Amino acid sequence: IWKFQTEAAVLATPLIVDEVIYFGSYDSYFYALDLNGKRLWDYPTNNSIHFPAVNIGENIIFADRDKYLYCLNEAKKIIWRKKLADQVTSPLVLVKDQVALALNNGKIILVETRNGTTVKTLKNDKNQTVKINYHNNHFMVTDVNGFFSISKFSFPTHSKQPNF
Repeated sequence: IWKFQTEAAVLATPLIVDEVIYFGSYDSYFYALDLNGKRLWDYPTNNSIHFPAVNIGENIIFADRDKYLYCLNEAKKIIWRKKLADQVTSPLVLVKDQVALALNNGKIILVETRNGTTVKTLKNDKNQTVKINYHNNHFMVTDVNGFFSISKFSFPTHSKQPNF
């Protein structure tokens, strides 16, 4: 049994990939540890990290509270970094080669995992904070008015942006 101390709270569930533990902390660092708790590396971010990372291939994707989305490889090399319009409000959702994010301004965006490009956006007309999950080709979305489902296949493109 071991313990690893960070400078602030760790609230997100760790991600374990190929015997490496990845997690972010409120101390504004993203960490990689081996299964014995030895620090392999840490990566400084602009602000605290509240939600778990996701893994695609050899890359790890996570967001900080300073409105950035990061993609690092397992060796700590930055693949891309994307400035977001607002803070992320729920865990990242991996959907094949895209990651879905719910933002504090009410938008849900889909981002390409290979290059960080936003490919689709859905806008809440009241700018209400939303939370998302994904199941059976549908996004399950909650906001202050309740719960609803959006099909991934009917998710609008940037040029349309209907309200929900």
